[in-house]
Amino acid sequence: KLRRDDPMPIDIVSETLVDYSQAMKRFPKECKLNPKSIDDWVRDGRLSKYGRLVRLEAAKCGGRPFTSVEAVNRFVNQLAKRKEDLTEEELQTLGLAPSERRSDDE
Repeated sequence: KLRRDDPMPIDIVSETLVDYSQAMKRFPKECKLNPKSIDDWVRDGRLSKYGRLVRLEAAKCGGRPFTSVEAVNRFVNQLAKRKEDLTEEELQTLGLAPSERRSDDE
């Protein structure tokens, strides 16, 4: 379920909508996903490497839940972010000083 305080859901007009079964096909078979995995990522999110909660964006259309190809890409990109790619605001939220950015390379 999307809560009122969640960010804006996907744009159902300009993005390519996919149901959860179609969304899971966007991942390699080795991931062994099922539609419930997608639902969990929408509802509960997943913690990134640096402790940032990332949720897969979704919307309901005709009572059925959908996400989008673009939302899946954003979700994966946010989870894959390296420390040096985080913004100053993200670093502050995570309690990391800007000087700690380079610790991944050490």
